[in-house]
Amino acid sequence: MKIQKNKIYVLVDSSDKEESGSFSDIYNFLGDEIISGKQIDKVVLGKLKANDVLVVENVLCLGSSLSEILEALAVCAEHRVHLCLARENISFKADKLPEIADSLLLAWRLHQSLISLRSKTALQERKEQGVKLGRPYGSNPALKLDDHKDEIKKLLLTGVSKDDIAEQYNVCRATVYNFVKKNPELLLRE
Repeated sequence: MKIQKNKIYVLVDSSDKEESGSFSDIYNFLGDEIISGKQIDKVVLGKLKANDVLVVENVLCLGSSLSEILEALAVCAEHRVHLCLARENISFKADKLPEIADSLLLAWRLHQSLISLRSKTALQERKEQGVKLGRPYGSNPALKLDDHKDEIKKLLLTGVSKDDIAEQYNVCRATVYNFVKKNPELLLRE
């Protein structure tokens, strides 16, 4: 009967030679396979089998965003892989990884909610102090076309389209339409 040995994969960040050197020395005697790089990739995650051990320097080796970290945790849980985070000095058994992922997601949602609450509270305080919030209506009184008001009136009265005026003054159509709307006297004949 052949006994299958579980592998230990050790991820070492090759960009930081001093720190990663000591990390790899510590785990060199343990690791069946040393993987060089900043983050674990899909190829390594695909190699993992039940009861293998994945040792990484820190949680950021699993991904650069929360979604990538959660995805890596899900793959480890699916393959029933044990995970060790060396810098944090934490190890997780495979059966606990789904709970860890759920807790991490809950903590992230709580963090987002607290940020939102803090922003809403600060805005409410400013409003109570009498500060007007948001961009004031008509906050751009000096439009690009104000200097050309007389010329534009002549062009409109001679039947030149607003699109052609926009092209002539190198502005977008909406600027001309807003300018005429703001200055209705441009359309009146004298």
